[in-house]
Formats: sequence, structure tokens, C-alpha cells
Amino acid sequence: MDLSWMRWTPTTIVVFIGVVAALTAMIVWDVRAPSIRRKGFLPIGFTRGERLFLSVVIFLSTCVLWMAFLPDTNVEYALPVAAVLIVLVVRWG
Repeated sequence: MDLSWMRWTPTTIVVFIGVVAALTAMIVWDVRAPSIRRKGFLPIGFTRGERLFLSVVIFLSTCVLWMAFLPDTNVEYALPVAAVLIVLVVRWG
């Protein structure tokens, strides 16, 4: 398989490893202690796995919107913004 089209920067590798580590941790956690549906400020209840999926979507959306509206700035500046949004959703969402 030729992956020469993909630009594997250190940031890309860290994000990829982070997603794989989060999925692995969630699988182990859910096997040991099944999650329950919890409702926060979001209109419906979510389990831990659904919150993880939502946090990945928030992360990717924040980075894409950052690149779309602030193309001259480094996308790494979007990481703290995404982290704050993810903490809000995972903790109180």
C-alpha cells in the first residue's frame, strides 16, 4: 500500500496515536465497567463512547473550520480551542 500521498507530520502522528489510544482505553474501560447514559446540557443522553465520538468530531470540525477561516495562521493554535470544547462536552455535556 502506497502512503506517499499522506504527509506524516509529527502533529499528524500524535493525533493518530491519540485517537488509537483513546479508542483502546475506552474499549478496556467499557468492558470493565459498562457505561450508563447520562444527560447534561446537551438535549439527549450520551454514553462514554458517544461522548468520545462527539469529541473526535468536535476536534476535527474545529481544525477544519480554523483552516477555512484562518488560513494564514498555524492550525496548531486550534488545538487549545478544541481541547476546551471537548472538556466542556465530555464533562458537562
